[in-house]
Amino acid sequence: MVMIFLRTIIMYIFLVVVMRLTGKRQIGELQLSELITALLLSELAASPITNNNIPLCYGIVPILTLICIEIINTFIVTKSPALKRFFDGVPSILINKGVLDQKELAKTRMSIEELTAELRLKDIYDLSEVEYAILEQNGQLSATPKTAAKPLSVGDMSLVLPDKGIAHLLIVDGKISKYNLKLTGKTEIWLKKRIKAYGFANMDEVFLFTLDDSGGEYILRKTIK
Repeated sequence: MVMIFLRTIIMYIFLVVVMRLTGKRQIGELQLSELITALLLSELAASPITNNNIPLCYGIVPILTLICIEIINTFIVTKSPALKRFFDGVPSILINKGVLDQKELAKTRMSIEELTAELRLKDIYDLSEVEYAILEQNGQLSATPKTAAKPLSVGDMSLVLPDKGIAHLLIVDGKISKYNLKLTGKTEIWLKKRIKAYGFANMDEVFLFTLDDSGGEYILRKTIK
């Protein structure tokens, strides 16, 4: 019985560490400890039911142990910032004051395509319009558009702005998207000229280059190799 108790605790801690290493995007809406508890509970509850050779106590004891751990963990993390960071993690600021943090993006293992897709779901169609983009502890992305990009601000000022449409990713991490290039009606020759106009010697130096439907361009230099 003691071994079951100890193995349950060891497996719990092991899964916490493993799930943390997989990155925030694997967590979903549940907090990390809650997700692991849910996964373990389903397995522990199923084993005694499906296998008559396994006594019920082999399922009851680990389940009670997990519930106690979760209750204690919930209480402790509110008192200890260090443990809260370990179990729940910390938010990752991907865009800070309009600047994309490429190192943080790589650390979370989120591609630029995934980031722009998440922003589009929030009605933000151009990275240059984002003031802050934060990957929260539960794996959800929160984003704040720049003041000038907020529809209400533009409407309140009675300004008539061109329809920018969507920002097309023409270069991502030094590689040309031929599909998006064709979609915008541009050629690689045109793209290379635009890159040189911004002072870049070659494509490998460019982390991101976008072109919206109104002709607006956004370029970002690669800061990590």
